[in-house]
Amino acid sequence: MMNQLKPVSLILFAALFFTACKKEKTSTEITKENISGTYVLKAATATTALTGSQTLNLYDMMLPCEKDDQVTLKTDFTVLYTDAGTKCEEPGDDTGTWNLAGNIITLDGETATIEKFDGTTLVITSEGVENGISFKYTSTFTKQR
Repeated sequence: MMNQLKPVSLILFAALFFTACKKEKTSTEITKENISGTYVLKAATATTALTGSQTLNLYDMMLPCEKDDQVTLKTDFTVLYTDAGTKCEEPGDDTGTWNLAGNIITLDGETATIEKFDGTTLVITSEGVENGISFKYTSTFTKQR
């Protein structure tokens, strides 16, 4: 009887060991509920083929009072722009709307693609034209806890 229990015990132990060692999966699915929250911009770049794919660091060109601003995406598809921290001479507080369709996010009519969302970091890209030159913009936001 003891010899029959030994293989069963080993199988049960192995099953418990491997399930106990699995990392808990955190949901990073792109849904309204997961994306909703307050974000602060941490990086912003623009890339164009005209400059040999040179990347311009737009974040470094921002005023210090703009770098601590917050964007709050609410689950009712409203967005709040808050001039948080250091206040700019003309505060940037505003409201608007947002929408989500798969990995496409629209903020006040401007469409961007969600390239990365891990629950904390949100990276979006969009394209635009300035003075006849096409740019790809990349913005990285950190979700506040």
